[in-house]
Amino acid sequence: MNEMLATEYLKQGEVLLENGKDEYSLQYFKKAEQENPFSSVVYIGMGIAYTNMEQYGQAEDSFLKALKVNSEEGNIYFHLGNINFLKNEKVKGIQYYNQAIAKGYDESQLYYNLGIVYEEEGEDILALRNYSKAIIKAPLRGEIRLRKAQLYIKQKKYHEAVQALEEMTLECPDYFEGYHMKIRLYSDMEEYDKSLAAVEEVRRIFPEDSGFVLDQANLYADLNRFDEALEVLEAEEGRIGNGLDKREAAIERARIYALKGNMQETISNLIKAKEASNEKVPPESDPAAEYFLLNCYISIEDYEKALDCAKSLKGIEETGYYTLAAYYYEPYCLQKLQREKESKELYQVGVEKLRSHSLEYPHHLDAYFFRILCLKDLKMYDKALELSDYIIKVKDDSAEFYAIREMLLSEMGREEEAKEARAKSRSLGGITALLPANGE
Repeated sequence: MNEMLATEYLKQGEVLLENGKDEYSLQYFKKAEQENPFSSVVYIGMGIAYTNMEQYGQAEDSFLKALKVNSEEGNIYFHLGNINFLKNEKVKGIQYYNQAIAKGYDESQLYYNLGIVYEEEGEDILALRNYSKAIIKAPLRGEIRLRKAQLYIKQKKYHEAVQALEEMTLECPDYFEGYHMKIRLYSDMEEYDKSLAAVEEVRRIFPEDSGFVLDQANLYADLNRFDEALEVLEAEEGRIGNGLDKREAAIERARIYALKGNMQETISNLIKAKEASNEKVPPESDPAAEYFLLNCYISIEDYEKALDCAKSLKGIEETGYYTLAAYYYEPYCLQKLQREKESKELYQVGVEKLRSHSLEYPHHLDAYFFRILCLKDLKMYDKALELSDYIIKVKDDSAEFYAIREMLLSEMGREEEAKEARAKSRSLGGITALLPANGE
């Protein structure tokens, strides 16, 4: 046993690990192990390397070896907790984290990870408690404060969210996302004076940050100050060295023109948004712009172009709200074009495709939503209503879900129930666009 040689191999392994050379680092950690099999640090290094390589079984074995060498080191329990979370063994992961805390390991990342796990499990109180602990340990980590604010928004505790964001912009002034969310949150709460004050303040602090120009234009549009919104965008685009994202600017312009009722300019800017996405390196698809464009064409009854948009959405590899929507809108457009046979066939295809998606991803309620629409147009009302009952039981605060229920009941001639669903739909609202799951 050569302690000095073991230390040298350990340091070499750590350097390789820091540089992303995981396989090479293992070679040196194993050499260190041969010289000193009683070093917990060596086994921790091995465990981290195996984790980075996604070899979780070997990683766990390495951490357990470290534990045999030193069962009092809280850091090891933390790593074992991480491995079990990666293996989706959440209960075991939490148990290891609790042992880490008991051994004196109470770093910010541990509490942040616990908060995320509890949030995913629907344990919001425990999630908030752990986010708060993480913030105390690392007050300058803006992403933790942001996550806490987002959870408050999810709970519709908007004033608590505002307070969390105010603290965030005070403690983490360079974490831009806090300002963006605060401006949007005040606007959605219809506290426009506070939103205007926030956007003016942040534009003074960061005059060359183009992202806040979009916030300002968005706010002016909410206040029906459409010309000022357009002027803000135009002024920024004329500034030399501006960092305004062409795609985002086009989307915002499209929104402004849509609010003004100018459908042609709305369509023109959505096309520009798609072009901007395609000009990126590498080129990107733009399902959001394609979806909005589809709905614009439907609103002016240009079903041929709307049909082209639906087909384009189906051709996009990524699966999400907009691409799932295509399985409804393609047959819908064909129906409007009086191509009844093709329409019926594709409605049936859509029902099966969306059913398959629901079986694979049961938490994706969007697939149920568009499947209900397909069933409605096929006049399969009983099944559509059954699915409507289910998604409302899962998420009873969605105005969209009650709106589709209203349509179903109305077509079925059940007007009193339809009125109830309409009233519920109108009573619901909420600031959901700020949540990571509704980012689209």
